[in-house]
Amino acid sequence: MLKEEMETTIQYDRASGTASIYTADPARRARLDKFCEEYPDVYKKVKEDGDGAFYECPKRCIKFGRPASETQRENGRRLYEKYLKPKHSGAKS
Repeated sequence: MLKEEMETTIQYDRASGTASIYTADPARRARLDKFCEEYPDVYKKVKEDGDGAFYECPKRCIKFGRPASETQRENGRRLYEKYLKPKHSGAKS
């Protein structure tokens, strides 16, 4: 599939407490599959459809956030450099 075809669609309305998710993105599917295993009472895989899959979860699990401020991005970069950045292991002569 082309990247443009790997869409994710989330649908919900004000009357229902459930969100329906369709995704053809392999990374998003893997994450939702993991949530289904870890939280079977919250996330459910409804069906698979060719390249995509349908999931359901409570609407409260769908979150929208503010963009990070420059300070937050800088703090994240510092933490990454300090703790997460892969160390280059080379033999020293």
